[in-house]
Amino acid sequence: MPIYEYKCESCNEKFELLQGINEALECKRCGSKELTRLLSTPARPIMGGSSNPGDSGTCCGLTNPCSDPRSCCGA
Repeated sequence: MPIYEYKCESCNEKFELLQGINEALECKRCGSKELTRLLSTPARPIMGGSSNPGDSGTCCGLTNPCSDPRSCCGA
C-alpha cells in the first residue's frame, strides 16, 4: 500500500496515510473528509554500494565526491 501525504482543509493539519484501495479518507485530528493530497519528494537513490552513512556522494570510498565515476574509480 502506498503512503500519501494529505492536508486537511478544515484544520490545516498535515499527515501521512498508508492508504488502502477502499479505505475512507478522513483527517486524523478533526475527522473532516475535506483533504488535499500533497506532492511528496521521492527518496533519492544512494550511489555506490557502501553501507557507511558517512560515505555519501562517492562511488568508491574516496573522501571527495565523484563528479565522474570513470575518472576516480578506474572504470
